[in-house]
Amino acid sequence: MIPALDHIAGPAVDAAGRPTLDLPPGSPDWAARALEQRPRESRVDVGGADIEVLTWGGGPAPGVLLVHGHGAHADWWRVIAPQLVKAAGQVVAYSMGGMGGSDWRSHYSFDLFADELCAVAAATGLTGPAQRPWLVAHSFGCLPVLMAAERLGSAIAGIALIDFYLPPPGQPRARPQQRKIRRYDSFEEAIARFRLSPPQDCPTPFLIDLVARRTLRRASDHWTWCTDPAATIPVPHDAFRARLRAIECPLVLMRGERSRLVDDAVTEHVCSLAPRTAHYVEVPDADHHVLLDRPLALVAALRTMLACGGPTGEAG
Repeated sequence: MIPALDHIAGPAVDAAGRPTLDLPPGSPDWAARALEQRPRESRVDVGGADIEVLTWGGGPAPGVLLVHGHGAHADWWRVIAPQLVKAAGQVVAYSMGGMGGSDWRSHYSFDLFADELCAVAAATGLTGPAQRPWLVAHSFGCLPVLMAAERLGSAIAGIALIDFYLPPPGQPRARPQQRKIRRYDSFEEAIARFRLSPPQDCPTPFLIDLVARRTLRRASDHWTWCTDPAATIPVPHDAFRARLRAIECPLVLMRGERSRLVDDAVTEHVCSLAPRTAHYVEVPDADHHVLLDRPLALVAALRTMLACGGPTGEAG
């Protein structure tokens, strides 16, 4: 453990300097029960970077691999993943390079992000001989999932893309904020600076507190964020439009019903590119950050998808 220093005192931290997992008082019972189901923690080396991996369960197929959005990390799935184990058998979440508890890299690319996804799936047995997992991604995570779906082909059961931002040609693009490495003298100052991107109100402050804490890291004399600013890379939208058009596996498109990022124009464009067999689901009263905004509704949608086997109607 990193020794306590009076001038940067804050919550207890793990060996990496990240605050330990605790829900604030007054959190609902369902979230506390989910958090009590601790995952197995492991790391996978991908191109010289250690990738943080969390695994729940271990039963038979289909299995699920959960992929977070930009600047997020595996802990965004902490109260969702355990609730999918009964339907999925084994549930895995990981942090992309440069985010969460994973190592930072000297450079980043979508090829590397897809490498990480495929390596984690293989290392955890999700793409083993008897497994055909679902890949489930939120926001930015949908991009490496599309690339991995090309690579893995029939080794996966299908993909679910949650609030996938792919703007129509000519529409102004949402640009990820270019951040600098920030230093804060106290935990209180740091946690007060946490913001969702894009910003939105959220009716689950206990989850905001959880992911905010786990996005922080205590260094020797200050607090800072776990996300490498260099991990913000430009998105080649035309290339991903082509990938979406060419997708061959079962596809489920999920959107926050009141998402301000994936608005009606973006939704119409994404649906126009997707195969006719794709299913489209709106999560009621959810904005862009569906995992935090309406976690139980998302769990219900994913359980239904797993039970029904996706757009083909073939249960896994």
